[in-house]
Amino acid sequence: MVPALVCAALEMARIHGGIVTSYGADLFGTAWIYTALRLRARRTLPWRWLASSSIVAVVTMVGGIASEFAQRANLLAGTYDPLDIVTFALALLACVVLERVLGPFVIVPRSTARVEASSESAGSPLR
Repeated sequence: MVPALVCAALEMARIHGGIVTSYGADLFGTAWIYTALRLRARRTLPWRWLASSSIVAVVTMVGGIASEFAQRANLLAGTYDPLDIVTFALALLACVVLERVLGPFVIVPRSTARVEASSESAGSPLR
C-alpha cells in the first residue's frame, strides 16, 4: 500500500522519477487492490467470487483497463498509456504466481476454543 501511495503522491506533485512515477502506482496499486480483494474472500455470498484468484485477477484487470479507457475518453484525469495496461497485467501475474507458490492470500480465522490454565499458571497473579 505504501509504495503505491508514494508513487502516486510523487506523480501528483509533478516530481518525475522516470519509471518509478510512471508505472510504480500502476504496479503497486494493482497488487494492493488484488490483495485487498483476496483478503476479503469468504465462502459465503456475496463474497464467494473472491475465493478464486483467477476471477479476482480478471475483475482487477477489467477495472484497470476501464480506468485507462476512461482517461482516453477524458472521463478521468490522467493520460492514457497502453503500457499501464501491460503494468496491470504484470502486477496481477506476479500476485497470482506468488499466491500459488506461497499459499492463498486469505485471513486465517482465529480459533474460538478457550485456552485452559495449566497447573504451572495456577498460582500466577494473572489468572
